[in-house]
Amino acid sequence: MMGMATDATYPKTPVGAVEVKTLPPALAYEARGKEDAWRDRDDMFYRDFAFLHENELAMTTPVEVEVERPRMRFFVPREDETRVLKTVDGVDLHPVESREVIATGLRGNYSPRNFERGRARIEAWLAEHPEYRPTGPAYAVYWNAPLTPPFIKRSEVHVPVERVGAGPARA
Repeated sequence: MMGMATDATYPKTPVGAVEVKTLPPALAYEARGKEDAWRDRDDMFYRDFAFLHENELAMTTPVEVEVERPRMRFFVPREDETRVLKTVDGVDLHPVESREVIATGLRGNYSPRNFERGRARIEAWLAEHPEYRPTGPAYAVYWNAPLTPPFIKRSEVHVPVERVGAGPARA
């Protein structure tokens, strides 16, 4: 049904864990913020939701939020990727290639404090694993609706990486 969450685009990282994972290619629709991802998130959400509604798409999980360049990205359900989709002002549609990321799972509010806690956990992990090098900034990954109680909310922080040295492969 339109507006209801469907299958996840990729699996969740357990709360407290740090893992290397490869995200599959997908088709994304993305709203840009004006200045600050935290202040602009409602506006970005509603523009993405307008695209979802206009195209009668099911909502997928998760939602990705680039913090440094404010953007909120939803994903088109796999079964709808070949459809011709209507445009909506302020929303770009584009393919996202497969990505390798370091991910950490979090519980609690979608806040700058929680995000920074996750980023610090990943930076500490990267300092101990020189076989991985960041290729982009950290971004937030949200799994639950905005009105979900904070003690239930799940999120992640991801840092895109590439493998640069000889070392054991990670799952």
